[in-house]
Amino acid sequence: MSIIWDGSLAMGLPEIDQQHHRFVDLLAKLEKAIENREEATHLADVFDELEQYIKFHFGNEEKHFEEFGCYPNAEAHTHAHAAFAAHVKKIRYQFLDKPSEAAFELARSMYEWLSRHIAVMDHEYEQCFREHGMGETKQAED
Repeated sequence: MSIIWDGSLAMGLPEIDQQHHRFVDLLAKLEKAIENREEATHLADVFDELEQYIKFHFGNEEKHFEEFGCYPNAEAHTHAHAAFAAHVKKIRYQFLDKPSEAAFELARSMYEWLSRHIAVMDHEYEQCFREHGMGETKQAED
């Protein structure tokens, strides 16, 4: 299965959408490494980039939760972030000598995160962020 950003996950919050697009790009990079049987070559880079993404993106969302103060599920959302970050680290070290297994487990986890968190849970704060000027002005739909 090959994933590309097609805008279906877009929230109309450019800052957040750009970051989510980066997540999808990382997943696509991982998929390509798996398809080409190059997990051993590219997996460390994917983990490094994903961990940087997690630190930046989760920190950014959580900063806005605190700053805006209008997202009632902020605590649970923050706990979900921490759990995913810990899970990624666990995969990295659990499969240290098994890059193929690590790649498949990471891809599975990233797909799950994409479908359950980005596509669902992140939309819960959309209105809050819009109320604080983060949304784009709606133009005619493409």
